[in-house]
Amino acid sequence: MSKKFKALSRKKFKSNFKKKKGSIPKAPILMILGVLLFFIAAGVALYNSQKNKIEIDKNSFCPLEKEYINHQYTILIDATDKLPKLYSQKIKELIKDIELDMKKYDKLSIYILNDSEDNYLIEKFSMCNPGRGRDINPLIGSQKIAEYQWRKNFHKPLDKLLNDLESLSEAKRTPLLDGLEQLMTKFKLSKVKNQTLYIVSDLMEYTKSFSMYMHGVSTAGFDSKYFDTYDIDFDNLELHVILVKRDKLKKFQTRKFKSFWKNFFKQKGTAFVVYQ
Repeated sequence: MSKKFKALSRKKFKSNFKKKKGSIPKAPILMILGVLLFFIAAGVALYNSQKNKIEIDKNSFCPLEKEYINHQYTILIDATDKLPKLYSQKIKELIKDIELDMKKYDKLSIYILNDSEDNYLIEKFSMCNPGRGRDINPLIGSQKIAEYQWRKNFHKPLDKLLNDLESLSEAKRTPLLDGLEQLMTKFKLSKVKNQTLYIVSDLMEYTKSFSMYMHGVSTAGFDSKYFDTYDIDFDNLELHVILVKRDKLKKFQTRKFKSFWKNFFKQKGTAFVVYQ
């Protein structure tokens, strides 16, 4: 082997050796950087969650500071007459839709209309959405545990109530306006900006001093000033009416009947009225 060839081989070997000795593998560096970034992101998320921690009522899961309740959903069920199965099913479907729409700390309240002068409303359910798996940042919490807690503490109690709808006790009278007046007082105290009210009723007002069964829609009694005596202010809330239709009420529940109630609700300050 010539001296020239040997010299070139030694030079090439030294050059390759220097390259190998001086180089640092890229893969481990990228892995280390990735782990560091993950812990930094988790730390920031944890810090923000602790910084913005909201105090919660242990029974209702609602924030103690009401400003954190973004939306109040309320259902008023008039069961003074037996509720047909069809409408029990409609209520169940409605609540399922509300559950899907509810964000964390949105509130759902369900009241049953009662004919007792001491209290026209029976509160059956009133809780805030404690948050579902979709509301949890996976960096700082378990989405599976959050979903389990939601089902246990919010969905199951609600589901139990829905199964009892058809066994609600009836009443002698239907003081719908008294119930609404009382309900609006609760709304004002709650101070929640976004309000949606669902009324499930045949809308047949019947009290000691007034009866739609007697006056009917075609008489002057239907336009009585009786309705104006109630201090009801819907304060621009969104109102949905599920009109419970009964065969015995066909002669009352006419187009004029629905038009009257729609105008009444608008005069009392609803943003809009929807019949379902």
